[in-house]
Amino acid sequence: RGLASIPARFGTVAALGLSAGLHIATLAFLATLPYVYPPGLGTVYWTGFAGCAALLAYQHAIVRPGDLTRLDAAFFTANGVLALWLLATTAADLFLR
Repeated sequence: RGLASIPARFGTVAALGLSAGLHIATLAFLATLPYVYPPGLGTVYWTGFAGCAALLAYQHAIVRPGDLTRLDAAFFTANGVLALWLLATTAADLFLR
């Protein structure tokens, strides 16, 4: 079919593994942000970070290589919620300083 996506080329298991690895890298980068951002970030940001970690774990908990029926919920809905959650908590942390 001419698809050049990671799942099409390497398989579902590899794609889910890569996704997990990239999510871990994302959390690592988000964890360094309070230390490199000049004003710093506090408790509200870390609450947002914890929520992001929970949402990413949730994504990987509901999707299995043999059952992709929850893929939309995991990778579209949850990512949208995650983005808004991180924005809201980061903005609130900066606003409350």
